[in-house]
Amino acid sequence: NEAWGGQSTNSGQSPIKWKNAVALDLDLPTGDANKQLGKGFNAKLSGISSVKIEPVDVIVNVGYKYTGAYVNVNKSSIDMGDIIEYGLAIECPIIYSTGTAPEGGAVPVLIFIAEGIGTYFWDYKIEGTAMPNTGGTTIDVVGGVRLNLSTMKIKAGIDFSVGDIANRPYMWKLILGQSYLF
Repeated sequence: NEAWGGQSTNSGQSPIKWKNAVALDLDLPTGDANKQLGKGFNAKLSGISSVKIEPVDVIVNVGYKYTGAYVNVNKSSIDMGDIIEYGLAIECPIIYSTGTAPEGGAVPVLIFIAEGIGTYFWDYKIEGTAMPNTGGTTIDVVGGVRLNLSTMKIKAGIDFSVGDIANRPYMWKLILGQSYLF
């Protein structure tokens, strides 16, 4: 939700503003699959929509990821199955820096973030045969804050994973990340 491919806003004095985007992610297998460095071609197409109802942002996204098969160390063809991803996020400013926006208004510096991210996995296949009960659903529930500093953003929070226990790589984890704006 940091970069948008397109934007449409309502006319008049409405405090509601919409943004929409489409994203395409490609994973190209350039490493050794036996070392977990390149497991087949993957392509993900996502749609993202955001509505701002002052001062809250609500972001919704849905994506479909095609996962290509790869050959493992035993020379078996492995197809991890395609994935559907969906999410909902709510962002609400907590602290503003006044007079720093181009139009002279306040800019959010510290933002509360709440996210729900769901993933649906199909059963994976070995040599074309589906492995029963390997698909399922996980949902990550994230709470945290984001600090905006001119060209850098820092995000910190906690992520709880729920859903099918076989598909969860963790029960919870701490998140700390940063991004730079160019």
